[in-house]
Amino acid sequence: MIKILLIDDEPNVIRGWRMRLALEDDLAVVGDARDPETAPLMARVTQPDVILLDLMLTGRNGADLIPHLFKAAPGCRIIVVSIYDNAGNRYLALQAGAAAFVAKQESPETLLTTIRAVMA
Repeated sequence: MIKILLIDDEPNVIRGWRMRLALEDDLAVVGDARDPETAPLMARVTQPDVILLDLMLTGRNGADLIPHLFKAAPGCRIIVVSIYDNAGNRYLALQAGAAAFVAKQESPETLLTTIRAVMA
């Protein structure tokens, strides 16, 4: 079972991810955080295998959180998920240590494939 922590400041995005991921037998959402202040705490408490991280959080760039998330949950893999899909944001996320970047406009299957790929 792949344990997933969701970090996004949009409640509808969290709800949508939860609903879609619940359909998968090998994936389990273990928690969510909706602001950059509680995200590291949730990572420490839940010890997820994968973190889905929005790139643009209220008041903070999600890429800035990546080192704090790794400290809180060593060994986790971070997938940055953003509506702002461009070369600069992809570079920023990957340079910060993200395992992958998925545009929110892509199909849910792309996200599922990416989750499983970073765990392989």
